[in-house]
Amino acid sequence: MSRVLLLAKKEVLQLLRDKRMLPLLFIAPIIQLIMFGYVVQTEVKHIGVIVADSDRSVESQIIADKLTNAGYFEIIKRVDGEQKVAACKRSAEPTIGLI
Repeated sequence: MSRVLLLAKKEVLQLLRDKRMLPLLFIAPIIQLIMFGYVVQTEVKHIGVIVADSDRSVESQIIADKLTNAGYFEIIKRVDGEQKVAACKRSAEPTIGLI
């Protein structure tokens, strides 16, 4: 452990001696933070959904439409029963099933 501390101390002293390296030590990480902040997108969109609509009522159609209009979900397939949702889910195409 003492070897690691001695090595770290030596590196810090060398960095402090070279005055040209000090701005680079602080500017490079700041630039990286700014660049990665614009590049990384954590918002998930277009999640595949299978809708099992046995009722076929106006209310169920409104729910499915609102789900699609939100922009996060995309209805891949509409089926009649829960068994068909399970069968389609095994194909690994959709992410979720709405019953």
